[in-house]
Amino acid sequence: MNHLAHLALAGTDAQVITGSFLGDFVKGVLRAERPAAIELGIRLHRAIDAQTARDDTMRSSALRFGPALRRLAPIYIDVLADHLLATRFAVYHGQPLRDFTGAAYAALASQGRWLTADADGLRTRLQQHDGLAANLDIAAVQRGIQRIAQRLGREELIAASLVALDHQYLALVEDFLQYYPQLQHYAARWLSAQGEI
Repeated sequence: MNHLAHLALAGTDAQVITGSFLGDFVKGVLRAERPAAIELGIRLHRAIDAQTARDDTMRSSALRFGPALRRLAPIYIDVLADHLLATRFAVYHGQPLRDFTGAAYAALASQGRWLTADADGLRTRLQQHDGLAANLDIAAVQRGIQRIAQRLGREELIAASLVALDHQYLALVEDFLQYYPQLQHYAARWLSAQGEI
């Protein structure tokens, strides 16, 4: 899952949302250096990542990109999942996407003192351009795929990646319709087990 999904799965508490956003920026053992709810959000982010890594449907979804793209495909699936969630946001989360993104940016801004410099820079960029809602456009996925391949030094795989995305799109949607509701239930159960909701 990428930023939109992690934020959406974090519930409504501003500190848990902030921690979930921080999950990509804070590594290692948590030592109670932040409020408990923020560290809860970081742990939730890690739990979701672990769950998606072992989810059979998500693994099958990544395999749709073919053997040549097997190392990149799981990252592509995360980016694609945010697009597929954005296009169905009200179905899964009961509110318009842009209502949610506005609330998410406000939650992150309210806890800005706990964001790392990198996380705050990303928050600022996302908010300035409503980058979370930009996921509505498949072009955002295509740009994401290009950036991932470039960052990993695999530019020669960009064309094949985009072709695979196009050819497999409908099957990837069907996969999402299976795994995302399961992930919602997982995140809600995980939070409930922590006594936070």
